[in-house]
Amino acid sequence: MVKWVISSMSGVVEEALARIRGITDEAREVAKWYEKNPGMLYLTKATAHLREQLWLSMADINEILFAGPVHSACARQWCVNHNVPFEKRRQKLRVRFADLESAVLRMLPDGFPYLHKPTRLKYSEALFVIQRHALHATLTRLRCVIEPVSQDKIYVRLGAGSKRSVKSIFERCGLFEPDGSPMRVTTHQFRHYLNTLAQSGGMSQLDIAKWSGRKDVRQNKYYDHETVDTVVARIREAIGDDARMFGPLAKGSRSALITRDEFSRLKVPTAHTTAFGYCIHDFVMSPCQMHRDCLNCSEQVCIKGESEKEKHIRQAHQEITRLVEMAERAETEGELGAKQ
Repeated sequence: MVKWVISSMSGVVEEALARIRGITDEAREVAKWYEKNPGMLYLTKATAHLREQLWLSMADINEILFAGPVHSACARQWCVNHNVPFEKRRQKLRVRFADLESAVLRMLPDGFPYLHKPTRLKYSEALFVIQRHALHATLTRLRCVIEPVSQDKIYVRLGAGSKRSVKSIFERCGLFEPDGSPMRVTTHQFRHYLNTLAQSGGMSQLDIAKWSGRKDVRQNKYYDHETVDTVVARIREAIGDDARMFGPLAKGSRSALITRDEFSRLKVPTAHTTAFGYCIHDFVMSPCQMHRDCLNCSEQVCIKGESEKEKHIRQAHQEITRLVEMAERAETEGELGAKQ
């Protein structure tokens, strides 16, 4: 199951990475140019000739700044918003190239060229770096300004911006909640979802912890949202399969006159998790007769491959072995009541 999930997901991941690189390639080129030419404004080949000009027209500014067609008034408004002085020359508004260059350079991210100084990761080497407004719903992308993809931008596209009339990825695909309201998801919910898939797919607790970047495998349980029905179905599927199960049910009679699936549904009406596996006792019929003695109970099911539960079994075995040795030593030494 785990191998199938990994193999089926690998193609999705490869396609996703290819799309991300396609969207962010130009931003990395811009970052690399600024690294090699500090203090200079990035210009495309089509606008490189404007570097030699002292004064720029509004049309020149639009061509330098914006990666798509914009209204002719956008350049003037941009200069006003970013405190770039302009003046009338020959009845037309003009801006000094040096003033525009200074304003754009001030918009470069703090700490440039490093996106993450502790690891010395540069913007030109990062995957999630874009040109300013590349993910904006209405504003036109800026050619010469870059920025990292922040969590806020992702949250907005996952539905957090629906209150601000920003379309999420779900709305673009025509997906809504059953009542018609916008769908909203957080990035952390995807982590919970992937961990639950790994749990249901049979991945070991150690692998899940390592894959998720956890130091303690006990933290896995907070990300496991398998339903009781899912756990019961998994136990029923494993009944009678020596390769997947051990314990009383695995040693059951093979001469039943009903199918294994029918038998498993009769034998396992419910289940809940224990430290050592799964308990299939039906509490509707009677209370537990083996309280805290799960390992000696015929209704305790252990499924192979679950390393966390195996660890608990081994710990219990070590503790019992130690207690037996202490009792035997006390009896040898003639301690009163040791035989009992």
